[in-house]
Amino acid sequence: MTRLISRKGYSVKTDQRRRVLLISADGMRPDLFDPALMPVCGELVARGTRLIDYHASYPTHSRVNITTISTGCLPGKHGFAANIFRVDGATEDGVIDTGDFGHISQLDQYTGGNAIQVPTLPELLARSGLKAQVVATSSDAAGLIWNRFHPDQVFDLNEAVDRPAIRAVREKLGPVPSESMPNRIPHIEYTARALSEHYLDDDEVDFFAVWLSEPDHTLHHFGVGSPEVREALKAVDRSVAEILDGLDRRGIRDQFDIFLISDHGHSTVERHRTLGEFIEPMIADRFPRLRGLATASDFIYSAPGQLAPTVEELAPFVSWLQDQSWCGAVFGGSSAISTLPGVLPLSAIWGDHESDRAPLLAVTPTWSHSSNQFGKPGTIAALTEQVALRATHGSASPYELHAFATLSGTSFQPGVRSLSPAGAQDLAPTICQLLGVPVPQWMDGRVLTEAFAGSRTALPSGGVEVLAPDQSKSSDYRPALIMRTSGNSRYLHSAVNAQSSVAISDSAKSSVRRVKQKAG
Repeated sequence: MTRLISRKGYSVKTDQRRRVLLISADGMRPDLFDPALMPVCGELVARGTRLIDYHASYPTHSRVNITTISTGCLPGKHGFAANIFRVDGATEDGVIDTGDFGHISQLDQYTGGNAIQVPTLPELLARSGLKAQVVATSSDAAGLIWNRFHPDQVFDLNEAVDRPAIRAVREKLGPVPSESMPNRIPHIEYTARALSEHYLDDDEVDFFAVWLSEPDHTLHHFGVGSPEVREALKAVDRSVAEILDGLDRRGIRDQFDIFLISDHGHSTVERHRTLGEFIEPMIADRFPRLRGLATASDFIYSAPGQLAPTVEELAPFVSWLQDQSWCGAVFGGSSAISTLPGVLPLSAIWGDHESDRAPLLAVTPTWSHSSNQFGKPGTIAALTEQVALRATHGSASPYELHAFATLSGTSFQPGVRSLSPAGAQDLAPTICQLLGVPVPQWMDGRVLTEAFAGSRTALPSGGVEVLAPDQSKSSDYRPALIMRTSGNSRYLHSAVNAQSSVAISDSAKSSVRRVKQKAG
């Protein structure tokens, strides 16, 4: 049967069914990729289109970006504002931990099935009669983000989960590796085998999503550029080789377009203390009217049952925040709060969506280009609760926002390095297009037509736009957002303080666009 796949700029006829395989190496910074260390992945890059200017969504948390990848929408629209966020009334304390599927289920119950506020890619494919299968080493909840209403199509390593389909795989492959090991290399290799030895037998699956929890786990515990991370990267390459061998044994590799990506980068932890530890004593001492504030991740909310403070009440507290050495940029979750001097609108990096799940304030910590002991640049004054971590992510540092992506297969141009800006929100619409599924208008992302084989779309280098408040708190605090642009699409590249050691380049200064802050 001949199908006509229509793409912007051209159409192509194919007698062959197209299928898609997405493999994510969690946390792999682009500068950690080394073809000599990862020859199998290097071959995919050489045969495909590498997206040099590819971005995660903010905040650069894994489960936020899994949701962005699986919906084609930014957090302001899909509703997973952070790995941990707050929705008053959804749970006893209002906290939603997206790593706990019980919390996601409670949010579904509270919202009438809208924990994720738009359909995910597997849900969309099912509407068109197509099938998806997720195979993951992430938490049970993270795997189920993809397809929570059809858990039989999600495999993970959580031994507490006893779904029949998962039980059959474990009986075939043997016991799941122990969690007591210093890394998760055995886990990603087990997951690769689950796909290679079992799930690839299912010829009805049109889309596979494979989530490998390395090198992220090792990066957290040993640091960017460490010898242990190099071993984890080798294990990722072996896992990819196992998967590709599974395709080759069945003679089906040419059916697949392969997306090899990471969900975010990493920064070296220079110093850390939680946001709550910083602000709670100060609120008690200087801002007693704000005792009703609560934190989750790097976000500040009203505590359950508390009235939200007025903009006027928040103003001196925000000014204090901006004076702290660990505070990089402050985002306002509403247009009213964004009128405060030096505050940037969170909606500007969430596709202009003002979400009802947005915090009052979001704080991204200061970062620098300084190098760590292994010679890798990118440090952060982390606000994480995990004090033992050597590297982390979640901020608006370019070292965390800049992620890895290469697209390989007969649908893509071979041996190309695309400088056109792209992001996590672009993957779902591109996959829809490849599978012949209409791309929903609600998706924030675009179809990556410039990467398609035979495309008449040029490979532009993209542009730079700088968003800055039209009112600054002082000459010492002048935050700005560095955005990469491709046509009408915008991607957050970093948040900077123009007066700090991380300054805006002269070339970018010419593109500064002021964010109006005057109320009314």
